[in-house]
Amino acid sequence: MMKQIPYGLTDFGRIQKENYYYVDKTMFIEKIEMQPSYLFLIRPDASGNINEVEESFWMHCCGKLSDFVYRYEHLLGKDIWKVLDEKTKEEPGAFLSAINTYATRKGDIKIYLLIDEYDNFTNTILSTYGMDLYRKAMHGEGYIRRFFNVIKAATTGMGSAVNRLFITGVSPVTMDDVTSGFNIGTNITNNPWFNDLVGFSEKELREMLAYYKEQGVLPMSIDDTVAMMKPNYDNYCFGENKLTDCMFNSDMVLYCMKSLILHGAKPKEIVDEAREQLIRYSKDEYVAEARQKGKLKLTTAVWRSWELVLMEEVS
Repeated sequence: MMKQIPYGLTDFGRIQKENYYYVDKTMFIEKIEMQPSYLFLIRPDASGNINEVEESFWMHCCGKLSDFVYRYEHLLGKDIWKVLDEKTKEEPGAFLSAINTYATRKGDIKIYLLIDEYDNFTNTILSTYGMDLYRKAMHGEGYIRRFFNVIKAATTGMGSAVNRLFITGVSPVTMDDVTSGFNIGTNITNNPWFNDLVGFSEKELREMLAYYKEQGVLPMSIDDTVAMMKPNYDNYCFGENKLTDCMFNSDMVLYCMKSLILHGAKPKEIVDEAREQLIRYSKDEYVAEARQKGKLKLTTAVWRSWELVLMEEVS
């Protein structure tokens, strides 16, 4: 049975069980384990009032922490619930701190904390509500800043349970504020070892195309398909010495492959809505203001066929 195209799917279990095509990246696990313990990785991704954003942040974090406790109760022990009263479970910093303190005292539990899109809420605030409310969330006693202070505290001290940390995000704009005082973190974004951690290399793309060509469903030659995709999908580069090893945007490759396989032709619009999201980011007035004040600097042109789209980082 031919493997399906997993466009729009993020559930790896489903991708495996339901026979979707996937590109194996497990070789990077060893490389990650060879890095320092607390890591940041930034890769570009393809309404209400500010109180609702803060409430959403609290509910999201507390929900994930509750899921963690329920899932690993057999390892944590039922006594974990004795340190989690209702008030503690309503505030993410207190919730995480209680779990860490409990696990540290037990002494035989090590926690690997994974945070995906650490900047999701801060980017929403920045783009929707502006710098003033962003500063209230990220500076001083801001609720997001407090949460990251708790994370740092959970990694320090003799026998702390939070043993490793892996944080990903889609934009480096808020990293300076998140990591200020969070000097334990190592940013591997531009580490050449991890240039092809996210996305498809040309070799991986050609292997995928060869598979579907063998299945008799790819209407173009492999070389012609690569040539068609390259100007639009292939310009991610995350290290100065990797300029010849650009990565293909996996989401857009799958978007195109879905059309080629199902309809026998490339999509009418060669890029999906992700392009518009990137262009909106490059034009965002708050990004432009920060750039003008010298708080941002250009490091790498991303999608160099799209002149407006740039990858930036805090100076």
